[in-house]
Amino acid sequence: MNKLCVISIYVSDIGKAKEFYCEKLGFEISKVYQ
Repeated sequence: MNKLCVISIYVSDIGKAKEFYCEKLGFEISKVYQ
C-alpha cells in the first residue's frame, strides 16, 4: 500500500496510478508464478 501511495504522489490521476501499479504488479506476479 505504501508503494501505491508513493506512486500516487507522482501521478496526478490516482486512477491512472492504481491502473499502472496493478498492471505492473500483475506482470511481476505472473513472472514469479510461471
